[in-house]
Amino acid sequence: MLFDQMKTIKDKVKFLLESFPHLRDDDFKLIATFYKFTVGKDRLESMTALEFLQMFASGQLPHSESIRRDRQKLQEKNEHLQGERYKQRQEDGRKTKEKIGNL
Repeated sequence: MLFDQMKTIKDKVKFLLESFPHLRDDDFKLIATFYKFTVGKDRLESMTALEFLQMFASGQLPHSESIRRDRQKLQEKNEHLQGERYKQRQEDGRKTKEKIGNL
């Protein structure tokens, strides 16, 4: 199925995580790639930064936080979509939570 035919952000994020493993540990690259596929490489290359920002500001592109949250949920439930640093991030989060609890 083609990216633009997928209905949900979650389906599109899953496709990207499965197709491009290097995106699993880098939200900035994931979001940039998501927008590249959404807008289209040819159109993106011909538009100005201002035109892209206007698209983003007018809500024509999904919010980056929605992309990040869907990535997080997918990786939580699908081990094969987890990046190399996933377990370390989880452990770091647990330690931070523990430190806060001890204050």
